[in-house]
Amino acid sequence: MVARKTPRKTKPARVPRLEFRHSWTYDQENRLRFTDPLYPSGDEIREYITEVRDAWKPKQRALLNSMSRISGLPWREDAMVCYVVGRGVPMSDPLTLPVYKGQAGLFVEKLAYMLVERLLMHDMNLRARGAFWESMFSSLREDGVKVSYMVPVNAIYREVCSKHLGSPDDSGSLATTNLDYMRAWEIVNKLGHSDVIGRFRRGEWD
Repeated sequence: MVARKTPRKTKPARVPRLEFRHSWTYDQENRLRFTDPLYPSGDEIREYITEVRDAWKPKQRALLNSMSRISGLPWREDAMVCYVVGRGVPMSDPLTLPVYKGQAGLFVEKLAYMLVERLLMHDMNLRARGAFWESMFSSLREDGVKVSYMVPVNAIYREVCSKHLGSPDDSGSLATTNLDYMRAWEIVNKLGHSDVIGRFRRGEWD
């Protein structure tokens, strides 16, 4: 009798832990840049953090796994802090998002975009796709580096969204009118986001 092999259990992909944090010092510095009399108080920001944490938590593992799988890149961090401030422009590093009052869904979409950007822009992942970035920057040199680097970010974000958050509109606006961002979406829409992802995974733009 031939012994049956027990199938190996595959370890789940490593994804980083995400902590939402209100830093008084960080937010106070940020507050000085704005003259908005309705800038949220610390208590309002902390209440909002509870709201968005509840919206993010059920989607976290699926979203982070999807970003890694679609991009072909591993997460290089075990944990990340997402700073929540009253007002401001979202950033991927340090991971920072403002309050979108009453719009936890928009916050999650913005967070997903910033996380795709952070994954692709990690130093080790940048080196792993060095040939791709070099050839893409050369091909899109008339648009500039700022537009170019957003092209694969936008493409991967769109695929992640379509699977887990609903498809973004054709502009991929995420409630912004930034011209560089919109130009990057034009390129993605023209080529097709799947084509851009394929080029990124192959490591070659042309």
